[in-house]
Amino acid sequence: MDERWIDALKQALPDEDVVVNAPDGIPTVIVPCERVYAVAQLLRDALGLAYARDVAAVDWETHISVSYLVSDVRTGRTAKLVVHAHAPDYGVPSLTPLYPGFDWGERESYDLLGVHFQGHPNLTRIMMPDEWVGHPLRKNYEPYDPEV
Repeated sequence: MDERWIDALKQALPDEDVVVNAPDGIPTVIVPCERVYAVAQLLRDALGLAYARDVAAVDWETHISVSYLVSDVRTGRTAKLVVHAHAPDYGVPSLTPLYPGFDWGERESYDLLGVHFQGHPNLTRIMMPDEWVGHPLRKNYEPYDPEV
């Protein structure tokens, strides 16, 4: 990763925690929920990271971490945007209006981990049946029917 690009990212986001993930060299921006939409818009519009590569969520028991991977397809530059969702609602703003490619990934994180993406155009189950109770990838998940 070009150091000048990382410096530009830090300059564009002076109030955020910008770190470089050593194993893969991907700049990672960790932002609070209330800033994630604005920061994602900045990554897309000012830095050219317009391609939605991946979204994933992990339950850390104290919070759920949602990671978005965005890229510039022309240069190959990539950045990771991380936001932490907290109890009781585990809500974060949806980035689907900015990056339509995150639609199904956000729905999967909602379905399996219970992250509520506020403003998502179709936040419905995608993996589990509609009548399924709970979110099976949560650390505190207890099956509604223990025989299943």
